[in-house]
Amino acid sequence: MEEARREAQDLCVRRTNTGSIRQRRAIATGDALAAELGAAAYVQADLMEDSQRKMLVRSAVAAWGRLDVLIDNAGISRVIPHRDLAPATPEVWRELYEVNVVAPFRLVITSRS
Repeated sequence: MEEARREAQDLCVRRTNTGSIRQRRAIATGDALAAELGAAAYVQADLMEDSQRKMLVRSAVAAWGRLDVLIDNAGISRVIPHRDLAPATPEVWRELYEVNVVAPFRLVITSRS
């Protein structure tokens, strides 16, 4: 286990918030985390977009030559009160489904190709 820990190389990912102060802070935090981990890289991506999911796999392969393990712990939620379901629009459902169900599946498929 210790040898595996020493050889681990990580790709840290955060969802993109284009142009926001939070995005700039996230980039700084992600870069700092990657530097602290050593053999790591930080990438921002929107898992709703298939092109971004493919970019993540390509980034890992480009950095380390291969992708051995994929741990997908990304997920989002929305608080929608049961008394008022109007905020549960089709767009909200699509975003939840895309990030929580489709993205993990597509990442696995993309990583195998």
